[in-house]
Amino acid sequence: MSRRVIPIVLGLLIICQLASSEVRLGLQAGTNIGSLSGADEWTWRGRVLGGLCADVELSEHFQLAVHVNYCEKWASRRGYMDGDPPSRDVRVSIMQRYVDLPVFLRWRSSRDGFRWFGEVGPSLGRMISSNVEWMEPGSRTIQSSAWESFRRTDLSFVIGGGVEYGLW
Repeated sequence: MSRRVIPIVLGLLIICQLASSEVRLGLQAGTNIGSLSGADEWTWRGRVLGGLCADVELSEHFQLAVHVNYCEKWASRRGYMDGDPPSRDVRVSIMQRYVDLPVFLRWRSSRDGFRWFGEVGPSLGRMISSNVEWMEPGSRTIQSSAWESFRRTDLSFVIGGGVEYGLW
């Protein structure tokens, strides 16, 4: 995956430099509130999101934002398991880790100080690990890989917004 991502990011940066656009590099950190589709009985919790970003000025209020992020996705559920004896209370949790490459069209309210922003665009993710954990009352915890149970590539559409503070 990184053999493909690095040339794409470098290519975008070179094209923007050739077009005399201002490019700002930075770091970001936050939380991911994504979920798995078709999993209504699961409880989702926000997990870590962080990475590198490059914002390319298109106009005074619009930028093209290219990010490379590390992202965790976590879910759990309580339920019953068929077996011997039947209907034992069980808690199952899934932890997945991804490298995401979102590309956003971003609007910003101003250039200095605190500024509101909104962004939309596609995101391509590649799973780097997936683990599942079973916990039964009065029993030990069982951990295993869930690598084969999920698609390794994730294509999604992202809508976001917030407030940021420009230091320079």
